[in-house]
Amino acid sequence: MYRHVFQLSFAPTVVCAVCLIAGCADGDLAKTQRGTAPSAGSVDSSSPDSSTERRVQKVVEDLLAKNVAPEASLVELGADELDIVEIVLALEEEFDVAIPDEQVTVKSAPDTFAPDPSLSIKSLTAIVRQQQAIRSE
Repeated sequence: MYRHVFQLSFAPTVVCAVCLIAGCADGDLAKTQRGTAPSAGSVDSSSPDSSTERRVQKVVEDLLAKNVAPEASLVELGADELDIVEIVLALEEEFDVAIPDEQVTVKSAPDTFAPDPSLSIKSLTAIVRQQQAIRSE
């Protein structure tokens, strides 16, 4: 899994989106150690649209450790900011896309962002497909 840490010299690091959303307690940007994203090795890829949604659902369910209906709000299911960051990073790795923060967050106060409460497997699938289309242009 992902761990909120300062900097590990032995592991690849990325800027932690939690720090950008909520800020670190000590005021410094922390780093997030990236773990292994769930593999899509057992996913049937016969239909690109359904395959993408099944892969997104597998990533989300693996990280939240529960079954999730495609329309269910991840925030209502108990996903916090760190869970959303982990999901986004895993999806970026799984699909080799970059997901802009603006697509998964909402402005909750000046210079403060929170996870979009409407995020679901369906909306994340749409975001992934959009980013794949942009990447292939």
